[in-house]
Amino acid sequence: MGKLRLLPVILFFTLIAQAVSAGDRLDGPVGFIESPASRATGGLFGTDSDDYLNSARYKDIDMIKEIIVVSFQDADFATFGYGRYFGKLYAAVYYGGNLFRGFFNDSYITSDETINGKKISFKDYGSVPVINDPGNNNRFAFLAGFGNTAFRLSWASTLGRFNGKDIAFNDEGTQLFYKSYANAIGWIIPELQWGLTVPLTGRGIRPLVSFELGMKREFMRYKLYDTGAYPAEQGEVVENSMNHVQPRLSVGLGSFTVFSKPAFDTTIDLEYSLCLRFYNNDYNYIDSSGIHRIASIKGLNNKGALTENGYAENIFTPSVGVSYSGMPRLDFKAGFYFPLLIVSGKETGMELVPGKFKGELQKKGDETSLTAFQFSPVLKIAFQYQAVPEKLDLNIGGIMQFASVTKASCGSISYTGYGEWNSGMFPGMDPVTGTNQSSCLYAGFTFMFNEKVLLDAMTGLNTGSVDNDFNIFGVTGRSLTSLSSILLSLKI
Repeated sequence: MGKLRLLPVILFFTLIAQAVSAGDRLDGPVGFIESPASRATGGLFGTDSDDYLNSARYKDIDMIKEIIVVSFQDADFATFGYGRYFGKLYAAVYYGGNLFRGFFNDSYITSDETINGKKISFKDYGSVPVINDPGNNNRFAFLAGFGNTAFRLSWASTLGRFNGKDIAFNDEGTQLFYKSYANAIGWIIPELQWGLTVPLTGRGIRPLVSFELGMKREFMRYKLYDTGAYPAEQGEVVENSMNHVQPRLSVGLGSFTVFSKPAFDTTIDLEYSLCLRFYNNDYNYIDSSGIHRIASIKGLNNKGALTENGYAENIFTPSVGVSYSGMPRLDFKAGFYFPLLIVSGKETGMELVPGKFKGELQKKGDETSLTAFQFSPVLKIAFQYQAVPEKLDLNIGGIMQFASVTKASCGSISYTGYGEWNSGMFPGMDPVTGTNQSSCLYAGFTFMFNEKVLLDAMTGLNTGSVDNDFNIFGVTGRSLTSLSSILLSLKI
């Protein structure tokens, strides 16, 4: 019973981690361009660079014909953007990423080997090219705007892969020869966004809808030549297969003004996101003649450990925003966000049925299901000070992540095989107040050379670390005098 009580807790933290990964996609592609002013103020202030590729806001840009944007973030990450009017048609393009630096180093030497009386030319890569972290991170986008609407199509990828035939590796001193070898890890994510550029009412509401189809690839499979030096398996071996497809639908209402006075506004907004995961992966079974065959499971194959899986996620994010511009040369904005995460998942252990030779599976081990609700309020505060009017703006922002509150309902069944099972249901786990309360402080500046040329930068100041320290006069690390990102835009 102690084990059964532990399993829902393990699945609970796994699902919450998956939800964070699915939402922010920590292991996924880079997002779209965000100006240093926006990053420094939590998105409360920004520049034209934040709008030129947005389907609902591109008309907010004050330009005559075209805009050019170049940005650098860290040493190996850059973004390039270009937008232009062609008569009444607006078109914009975008690239962001690490300039394709993360692809596998495809270097080898050629050698001829005789296997089973046949001479074969092999590509010898030295060691096994296992791709655990692709390092590749790139996104392309195109936006077309006309009338009061716009569409944006993007394609992003972190996929790193290796796929070869007649190749050789050295595996711990033993030279292995492969008929085929394939290894991949990373995301491919196409996305379509639609936006309305004109508010539906005099108080606001500009809907923004996006649909993305995330495809996570993570597998390793091979087929060996039998040389006698190593007991080669007969047939293709699926070492692991952890792929899934993840569609996500996101809808934004667009801010609605509920109170407006000179220099003071209060707005409300609502965003909703639905994310599902669909699993289909290969696994091996051995037929009656001793050859590896392949079948599929609606779940995961984690190096031979088979599970059937299901996952669904809903995120509702109502928010309230206030802005005040009645102070000399100082603007203030704040946003209070109330995201509610509802995530459900199920995982069932599976195994091959003993004595069967067609890949039949049966439930074996633990079947655990969970539904969890997590409430994680966030407060953002930002100031923009016109140090030199129409020349230099100083941007300061703070983000406070309050402790999250979670409510979960769990259930677990343990299967012993051959249809036998023991069960235990544990609904209504006590609410848990999380320990992830945190706060961050950021700073940056925006320098306007003239009405057309703008330089935007974010300093290295970041007090969101564990030790919560920073160096005011340092030239590297968390300091006011170092830069973490820089952007240059030109409007014509």
